[in-house]
Parts: sequence; C-alpha cells; structure tokens
Amino acid sequence: MSVVYWTGSVNGSFSTAGNWSSTPSNGDVGIINTGAATIAGGDFTSFCNWSSLIVGPGFTGTLGSSSARVHAPTNNLQITTASDVYFQIKASSISSTVQRLLLNDWGNVVDIDDDRTATTREIHIGRSLTGQGVATIHTGSASTATMSVSDMQGETINLTGTVASLRIDSGIVKGGDVTTQAILSGGEWHCGDCADLRLYGGTAYAGAAEASTITDAHVYGGTLSLEKAIGYAVTLPNGTTGFLNL
Repeated sequence: MSVVYWTGSVNGSFSTAGNWSSTPSNGDVGIINTGAATIAGGDFTSFCNWSSLIVGPGFTGTLGSSSARVHAPTNNLQITTASDVYFQIKASSISSTVQRLLLNDWGNVVDIDDDRTATTREIHIGRSLTGQGVATIHTGSASTATMSVSDMQGETINLTGTVASLRIDSGIVKGGDVTTQAILSGGEWHCGDCADLRLYGGTAYAGAAEASTITDAHVYGGTLSLEKAIGYAVTLPNGTTGFLNL
C-alpha cells in the first residue's frame, strides 16, 4: 500500500494517472489536498480500488457535481474540506472488516451516495465549517450501517435509506429508517420507521419527512411530536402492537 497525492497537473480527470503523484494501485490511500479546479464527475470504478480516500482542507475546487458524482471504490472516505463534494462510494475489492464515511469541518454542500452493501459500515458526521452546511447521505438498504451525528450547530443532514442504528446529539436530521435503535439526546430527527426510539433530549418529529412507524418508544426527556406530520402516515405503539414508555 502506498499513499498517493492529487496534483491535478494534467487535467481535471480523476482517472488520469498523471494527476497523481504516482500511478495509483489497488489498496492505495489517495489524498486530495491541493488544487482549486473542479474534478469532474464520472464512473471511475475500474481506475483503482482504494483503501482510503481523503479530501482535505487544501483542496478548494469542487469534487464532482450535482449532475455527475465522482464514482470510486474505497473502504474509507474522509471529507474535511470547505469545497462542495458529490461522491458515490462503490464497494472496494480491498478486504476490510469495517468501512467508514467521515465528515468533519466540511463545506456547505456534501452529497454522498454510499453504494456499499457487503461489509459493516460506520458513518460519522461532525460539524461543518460554517455551521450551516447541508449534507445529503443516501445509505440504500444498509441495515448493517451505524450512524452518528454530533457537535452540530445549524447543519441539516438529509438522510435517505436505512441504517441499523442512529445517534444524534445536535443538528437536524431529516428522514431515514432505523432497524435496531435510534438514540436522540439533542437536535431534531424528522424520523421515518424506527424499531426502538430512545429519546433523552431534542425532538423526534414523526411523519415530518416521510411515513413513520415507531415500533417501541422510550421517552425519558425531549419531545416526541406529531406537529409536522402533514401528509404522511404515522403509526405509534399503543401498548399492544409495541411499547410506549413516557
């Protein structure tokens, strides 16, 4: 395994070998931490199976676009840049017991389609640089994924798909289904389906973003609200079909 660095010295193509410090090989770590030009989107699945890709603060261009994400296979994707990022994470052929998506000190717009399904995944989202960033995370039917959202200010996370577990202590998360357990200690969750909701603080808005069925609900603090349930069906436990602890 080697570490290769994006230089962008030839053009804006992710799959041009000359744009990297050396020709990337399967299992390498790729670091994009320089350049102000756009790296064009496209399907680069056959270019390299990465161990990790890191988009750092020194990169000030745009990675992909709203109409064409960068498609690349990697076990780990870390984003710590103020730039807009549009990326589809494909499954890497490099063996790994855990695959990760990490966002911290990110920009105003991040759009990630996590297309991986085979391995346990961890998604960790921290604050954006402005405190007002919007991230869209597509997890698909990722029942093995765990997701945490922490240290937010005014950020919004648009979540589509399914995760096994979800922890929120700040910020606003809109959408998403949880198959095992969601723990909310602050912020907001505009929740979809949830097998087990543990509410210690913040507000869970059932039916605010999509239809919502909550099988078990344990409300120790905060608020479980139907205030924003307009146009979506909501099913709450009634003691017979599920457990409701208030």
